[in-house]
Amino acid sequence: MDKPVRFLTNIDSNIPNNLIGDEVRLRQIIINLLSNAAKFTDSGHIGLTITQQRPEANNKTEDNGQTATQTAAIWLKITVSDTGRGIKPEDQKKLFSDFTQVDTKKNRAIEGTGLGLAITKRLCIAMGGDISVTSEYGSGSEFTVIMPQDIDPDAPFAVVGDLDKQQNYSENYTEKSAGRFTIPGARILVVDDIATNLKVAEGLLAPYQAKVETCLSGAESIERVKGQDFDLIYMDHMMPEMDGIEATAAIRALNKTIPIIALTANAVSGMREMFLEKGFNDFLAKPIDVSKLNETLDRWIPKEKREVRSEKVEEKNAERKLVLLVDDNPKNLRLGINALDTQYDVITAPSAEKMYKLLENNNPALILLSDHLRSMLEDDPDQINKWSDRAAFFPEPFDQSTLFTIIENYFKGGRNAIS
Repeated sequence: MDKPVRFLTNIDSNIPNNLIGDEVRLRQIIINLLSNAAKFTDSGHIGLTITQQRPEANNKTEDNGQTATQTAAIWLKITVSDTGRGIKPEDQKKLFSDFTQVDTKKNRAIEGTGLGLAITKRLCIAMGGDISVTSEYGSGSEFTVIMPQDIDPDAPFAVVGDLDKQQNYSENYTEKSAGRFTIPGARILVVDDIATNLKVAEGLLAPYQAKVETCLSGAESIERVKGQDFDLIYMDHMMPEMDGIEATAAIRALNKTIPIIALTANAVSGMREMFLEKGFNDFLAKPIDVSKLNETLDRWIPKEKREVRSEKVEEKNAERKLVLLVDDNPKNLRLGINALDTQYDVITAPSAEKMYKLLENNNPALILLSDHLRSMLEDDPDQINKWSDRAAFFPEPFDQSTLFTIIENYFKGGRNAIS
């Protein structure tokens, strides 16, 4: 059920783009804290704030007697706040213990294994960080995580609107092409107590053309299974009143063969074995990775219900060209993305350093650079020789129609290339 709760974010724009750390575990920590806040917040807001603290550089004396300055890591500070039910002072000390849910009388309708915060605490400590909580009973809570991260290199934070494409374009392109089959004859049930998660799942499954049904509780999923046949069930682990493990046990009493995939943010070592013991066939970590979703569909949907995508569809998708847009003005980058992403796959770079980094792993059909950055390439002749045949400049001030004209002329053979 949807709640009147606003989600507010505040991300420090000066956080370096390339951090060295455990991305999977860090993501899991954030998801655990946000999921916890969502469960216990009925109105108001949930906030996510990510900032950085930079320690002073350490000086180290080398064997030759010279002093070298070591690049200091940053401390990433992640704060999740809410206007939820809050925690009593006497309960805060046991909050991170295994199998503990505080104030069970007030929260009896919100059940679970009680492992989420305990796992979060362990992950924080294992990664050299820590977690703390402040709370006012009846008003809300604030969880704060501090986590050390190394930097490589110390570059500005990427443009938020295009962050995924900048960092993971090659990976995402592979994932987009991974779904080479459709399953129009398959019926899939997705179970999650958060409506937004159901909408996301429906969107991810849409390209497969399956008949997708959703429900918001374990109890409702049992009734659905009683009334119709499904080829696959995606079952959220942590749900109020009846969690995914309890719902799966009830479904197994009705149907012992239907594949049930656990959806969980607690994708730590040993969880797979636990889910298999509880009657699940497999598990899928949240947030859902498209390629992993494709793997579960490929593994569990019967072959007779699959249809291979036609070559015409793949050729149509292949027609989208990759364009790299380079400008040190974030506003221009956002305007460029909005103008071009309906016809092209767009990645952006706010600097020459970022552009060269992207070119290591991506092969754009065209590099579009702001005209005032022309001198930037002249300082690096090797890069000019390597990319000059596919680079074009656009004039200032930035104009979207001019940008389209330059691109169209370029692909038609009237190349405004570097000379």
